[in-house]
Amino acid sequence: MFVIEKLTDEDCKTLIHSKNVFHEAIEGKEKRYHVKDGEYGDYDLVYIENESLNPPLAAYKNMKRIPDYLCYDETQTKSLVFELYRLYKKLSCEEVNEYTIVIARVLTEQLDYDVYFTDKAVLRFIQSEKLHIVDELPDGDDVFYIQKEWNTGVRDGVFNHLCATYAFHNMFVMQYLLDGKNIDDIKYLSFQMSEIGGIGAVLEYSNRFSAAFERYGIKVIFTDEKVGRFKRDMLGKYFNAGSFADDADENNTIYLKGYMSTHVITTYFMQSVSSDIDRSVLSDNFRRDMDEYFDAVFGGKKVLGVLIRGSDYITAGLVGTRKQATADEMIPEINKWLEEDGYDVIFLATEDSDILKRMKDEYGRRIKAISQERFSVEDFKDAKLIYEYEKKNAQGAEYDSSVEDTTINYFYALYMLSKCDGFMCSGQCNGYFMVLAFNGGKFEREYKFSVGLQ
Repeated sequence: MFVIEKLTDEDCKTLIHSKNVFHEAIEGKEKRYHVKDGEYGDYDLVYIENESLNPPLAAYKNMKRIPDYLCYDETQTKSLVFELYRLYKKLSCEEVNEYTIVIARVLTEQLDYDVYFTDKAVLRFIQSEKLHIVDELPDGDDVFYIQKEWNTGVRDGVFNHLCATYAFHNMFVMQYLLDGKNIDDIKYLSFQMSEIGGIGAVLEYSNRFSAAFERYGIKVIFTDEKVGRFKRDMLGKYFNAGSFADDADENNTIYLKGYMSTHVITTYFMQSVSSDIDRSVLSDNFRRDMDEYFDAVFGGKKVLGVLIRGSDYITAGLVGTRKQATADEMIPEINKWLEEDGYDVIFLATEDSDILKRMKDEYGRRIKAISQERFSVEDFKDAKLIYEYEKKNAQGAEYDSSVEDTTINYFYALYMLSKCDGFMCSGQCNGYFMVLAFNGGKFEREYKFSVGLQ
């Protein structure tokens, strides 16, 4: 982003002020320019990298959280994203810089906004009856407010008080994704994830991308043989997630690779669509098989579903809401429910062999669990997460088979839990939310422990 500063005597290139001065500055690839302006006086343009305006966070140490936008075209309005801006009628700007000027021009011309600045320097860039120079900027429910203080809107869900970089990002994100392509030519969007992302993340991203991009007639597909650590064929077999398209190519497909998905997810364009996953994400055959399994095992019985996460949740040292209750911490509450509600059996979902043993010691044959590979904390001496353990202990086709088995068992367990009469969970985890989504609010009662907050 270019900011406007007072003229200095530094040795740098000179530009002539015009409506296209920011594009000329970008094309020149310099960090500072003198700009000649005979009407309002000369000034300097100084380039600031967008990422440098983000507060430093260890988790994002080696990545850019926002594009640089060294190529954009505000006249290509078909590829501008207006979902957020259509919610408001006025624009207030605390600063005059490249992004606030471009946004103000677009909104006055395309959405009939009134725009407000306190700095008269904006007059050199915008001449419009919709521009107002005021002593105090208007604010309120009908105002989109661009502030000096950094804010993405993601943390608090308030998207009408953003800093200039994220206000610009929300409007031009589609042009960033198109990377010079014509939006009319785009049929597909393909995304990729790192191996650390679990199946829940893959399905959530697929669901959100599908909901967001269908507004533009763009279909989510998987062009790579794997999405993260999951084979495309496996995803298509068990889930209603992105498919494959034979005609997908560089000209008709947007490819989200590396950190691009992270860039997109910080926009209202993505945040405004639901991330909820319900039973519709499961293929018909997969869901039917699980229904038959549940009826065969539990038909006619009253079932308490219990989800206890252990293994890598313990070795990863999670705290706060993500810290899980132990079996011993949960047993008194389980006993209370058994007595009060008269459950016949307990369906236990856990990937931890030690937890399964402890629960069987306590409840004997009342415990039912899916037969699957389970892990002990002792298995994680050289790995903190299950995917690291699998990667270390299997290769090639054996690894793919292991990932598929783990994934399918995971969903069998979550689906079985969702069909139980009551549900209790050891703490906040992706599985907890998926069980609630699958159940659709039909539990007689449900409870999530929060031992990390006590």
